[in-house]
Amino acid sequence: MRRLGYDPRRTLVIPNGFDCSAFRPDAEARASIRNELGLSDGVPLIGLVARVHPDKDHGNFLRAAEQLVSPGEPAHFLMVGRGTKAYLAAQSAALKLTGRYHALDEGRDMPAIMNALDIATCSSQTEAFPNVIGEAMACGGAGRGHGCGRFGQVGWRHWARCSRSKFSGAGRSVAGVT
Repeated sequence: MRRLGYDPRRTLVIPNGFDCSAFRPDAEARASIRNELGLSDGVPLIGLVARVHPDKDHGNFLRAAEQLVSPGEPAHFLMVGRGTKAYLAAQSAALKLTGRYHALDEGRDMPAIMNALDIATCSSQTEAFPNVIGEAMACGGAGRGHGCGRFGQVGWRHWARCSRSKFSGAGRSVAGVT
């Protein structure tokens, strides 16, 4: 840090933290969001929670979704955040499996959203460890991402106090998100 001109005596590292009293497994919250989307509990739901921005790479999420499912696979995909409804509407003509994609605007009950997801993804090109993955894990879901920063190095044992879920990361690519 000194090489960068910072005085380490005047520096404080504040790690990410998650409110495990809000972000916790909640079957009622899960059912509420899934009912709103018209999905039963047995349908896999894979989500991306992020505002639409080039760094968040929603296109990579959709390309990964297209590669992941086949006509007989029941998985659905959810994007939540500012601009996701308009983005999904603009991309819908290019999507092979229509009817499997959902979008919800920002300002929703995020613990309920995280509970509804079976897998939370992150296709961001810039985030080292996004809070949305930790929040989803605290709700009992699994996390998947491309490994930017320390994202791919975090193991599930770090979240054992909040969740029994697993986490995995891979190199930046469509394959890394699937």
